[in-house]
Amino acid sequence: MRVLTRASAPALRFLALGAAVSATLASVRAHQTPFAADDSITATTSSAHDFVPPPCYPFCDATVDSVSKVEGARYRNRLDTLQWVDPRIGTNGPDPSEYGGMVPSVALPFAGVRTVPMTRENLVSGCAYHDNDTANIGFLASRQPAIWMGDYGFATLFAGNGEVKLGKHERGHSYKRSQEFVSPFKYAVTMSNSSLAENGIFAEMSGKSRAAMVQYTYPAALNSGPAGTHTDHDSISATLSVNDSEWGPYIGIQASREQWRGAVRIDVHKGEVSGYNTERMDYRLGPHEAPDFRGYFVYRFEHQRSGASSDEWIRGFPADGAGTAHSNSTGITLHPGERARWHELGVYAYVRFPTDTTKIRVRVGLSLISEEQARYNLDVEMPDATALEDVVDELIDAWKSKTDRIKVQGGTEEQKRILYTGIFHASQYPAEHAEPIPDTHKPTNRSEATPLLRFGHEHEHSYHYYSGYTDSVHRVDAGAQRYQSWSIWDIYRAQWNLLILFEPERVVDLVRSLLDIYRQSGFLPMWSTLAETNIMIATHADSLLAEAVVKGVRGFDLDEAWQAVYKDATVPPEREDELRYEDREEYTPLEVRAGLSFYNHSGYVPLDGWSESTSRTLDYAYDDHAIAVLAEVLGKQSDASFFHNRSRNYRHVFDHEQGLMAARLKNGTFLVQPLPDPRGRQDGFTEGNSFDYSFDVVQDVPGLAELVGGRTKLTALLDRHFGEGHNDQSNEPSHHIPYLYSLLGEAHKTQRLVREISHEAFSDQPDGYAGNEDCGQQSAWYIWSAMGLYPVNPVSGEYVVSSPFFEHMEIDIPPRVANDAGNGTKLRIHAVGSDDDHVYVANLTVNGRAVAKPKLNWDDILAGGEWTFGLQSSPQEWGNDPESPPLRA
Repeated sequence: MRVLTRASAPALRFLALGAAVSATLASVRAHQTPFAADDSITATTSSAHDFVPPPCYPFCDATVDSVSKVEGARYRNRLDTLQWVDPRIGTNGPDPSEYGGMVPSVALPFAGVRTVPMTRENLVSGCAYHDNDTANIGFLASRQPAIWMGDYGFATLFAGNGEVKLGKHERGHSYKRSQEFVSPFKYAVTMSNSSLAENGIFAEMSGKSRAAMVQYTYPAALNSGPAGTHTDHDSISATLSVNDSEWGPYIGIQASREQWRGAVRIDVHKGEVSGYNTERMDYRLGPHEAPDFRGYFVYRFEHQRSGASSDEWIRGFPADGAGTAHSNSTGITLHPGERARWHELGVYAYVRFPTDTTKIRVRVGLSLISEEQARYNLDVEMPDATALEDVVDELIDAWKSKTDRIKVQGGTEEQKRILYTGIFHASQYPAEHAEPIPDTHKPTNRSEATPLLRFGHEHEHSYHYYSGYTDSVHRVDAGAQRYQSWSIWDIYRAQWNLLILFEPERVVDLVRSLLDIYRQSGFLPMWSTLAETNIMIATHADSLLAEAVVKGVRGFDLDEAWQAVYKDATVPPEREDELRYEDREEYTPLEVRAGLSFYNHSGYVPLDGWSESTSRTLDYAYDDHAIAVLAEVLGKQSDASFFHNRSRNYRHVFDHEQGLMAARLKNGTFLVQPLPDPRGRQDGFTEGNSFDYSFDVVQDVPGLAELVGGRTKLTALLDRHFGEGHNDQSNEPSHHIPYLYSLLGEAHKTQRLVREISHEAFSDQPDGYAGNEDCGQQSAWYIWSAMGLYPVNPVSGEYVVSSPFFEHMEIDIPPRVANDAGNGTKLRIHAVGSDDDHVYVANLTVNGRAVAKPKLNWDDILAGGEWTFGLQSSPQEWGNDPESPPLRA
């Protein structure tokens, strides 16, 4: 198991208590939240709008008045379970890319766009924020779903004072960790490119699904210069007149980067900067070129000047303060007064404000359809005069609706932070992709409000979306949504389970989204962002569809779902005999099941034909099992028998001489490969080796035991796997392995190992994930494990039982879509005395029924009620086969 090096984490713990204020903190420590560096300030009201910060805020030098403390106190009394979410978890680690790969994004659950504070430029295998960094270079409205995936259709905003600086190396502002507030609903930071606090900028950011807001506040010291001509707050700022010597703050917008074409247009009358970029970082992957792709944006500005009240805003910006810029071999050239630049590399716009400007509020709407659509998205999500705290209020309610589904007692504060942050991470992807269709009715004046799009009322709108598969726009049924960012090789294991449990109505549209992709491209997706990237292996969308059907999800075309999975399993990819389909091989056709022809007639994929061959064989066998399960539900018994038989093809890549799964060649011989690092990688395997994948037969554990030489030998191989340090929680092929002991009659080993892994691979620190979070899968492992369950074979409807992390969990299970009564169920899991010593299950009752074997099923979960675990500090006979070896502590 991978143990993170805690010494690599920053010396300053995000939740550490400052020595200088420890006496003050003693009385409030019980109310600690992850949003404050310490708790020296306590909230006096329950409303953030009524909260009165210190008079110097947000430009206080004293630690006692830091941004993290003041903002933490502002919201503390409203958060309930949301207090335990810490978006900084997973933003650091011992390796540049193999860490959590998370960012402190702010948006609604499953938002199409997530807004991120930028400390570096985001790239494939590089996020826009890293906890080691101490300089802010802007705010990014991003669609990047994971660290090792590309972004597309994003927009970048940044601010400064005085001389306009647009380059990423010049525009940054440093900040201290205590001057940063991180939460799921708001990000705030006081930053400066000077050592003097009075030269700082205070930035606050929040966002929804297709729109975001950044608000900048400037200290009084900056506002002593001569003022331009004031206008009232309803006026368009083109009437402002400012001399060159009177410019103060400025806002910069990067429309496109140096290698990509983009455009900007400045409309002084509307107070807008709009444009597009063409950047799609994964454009070389897969066959879908999408030549007309553009990411559109519309920025809208408001500002305040000295003497204005807090609710008096001037729309727009001075007419003579706007300009454009473009990058070239000598750097970035400014074009003052220029109103537009079209289809050039490295395009910028900037807007300057008078020196007496105290606040600037910038809202942005984004779209993949058109500039008008981006403007509409802004109007329905964040219309004019929307205050930052209005957006924050909506996000608090939205995220509480997710985290409040699970209430816990017992456990440690660290475990609570990991659990609830996991809910936050597991409720982000797949992401909304469709955009609300604009009303045909055009308001005649600003008092005719466009119908707002608010969380929980999305079904009141109709949607359409740009498809990178067809390079065109498609409409969806009224009230329905479409989703992208499908990390299927990761999420089919456990995160999809969580979505079916907690997001039953959303899952219907998720399945429809998969079928849309099938219809538009000819195959179900593997790893789809804007379009297919061919990243990872196998066709695990088969598992997603089968599991949804098994668990009662309906509302989509079952016949089409069958056609899609059947095609996955029977039609090989184009140019199958020409390409190895290496990881991230560029400009390839849809990969689907590369090597399928050889797999069909020989029962395995050979290494001298296709990359990652043994992993492909094992994953294809599981996907065949998933298709067989779906065939049974649909009454297709002949197909079910065929695919069940083929699901045993895992046997063809087991080398009896090595006693392990191994890479095999076309002539039938096996490779013997050294493994100097117990967690190293070998040819023929996807991000793993012969040890990880020797247990990758979740559909037939008894058959695997027989193949290895019996249950005892398979158990001994598991002992060797863990004893020699092969298990790697940082990557998904290991996630189910500790649970196999329970299926082999040694449940006590599962109970102990799962608890140990939960401590070694997870923490509440920035380096708190052993590996990439992978769109919610790492978090889903922790959430299910905390409940004392794990879906080893996702399509079986069965869950292997381990040992709960908390003494009590109350879980609100939403009603199924078909439940006309609209009532969900409550599941209460009791495990009195649960701690790191008491992990062994002596007995389990489910609604009064004694359970003797370490398995429960989907119906047990949906039924809710009371589960009671009896826990002890030493291994117990419960769940163990009486023929298994003697128990050992």
